[in-house]
Amino acid sequence: MAFGVPDVARAMEEIGGKGVRLLDERPRHGSMGTQIAFLHPKDVGGMLTELVQAPTP
Repeated sequence: MAFGVPDVARAMEEIGGKGVRLLDERPRHGSMGTQIAFLHPKDVGGMLTELVQAPTP
């Protein structure tokens, strides 16, 4: 499952601060210019969850 966020780095800080483990230490490049990061499935009900930031024009 993927969630669009306006700032993936900020979302990672907020979610990580609540105790959810992140699979990425920092955002990485995704397809079509997006920035992405993944949450640890064990911390979000067993589902691989992706945070996606749209590319800046």
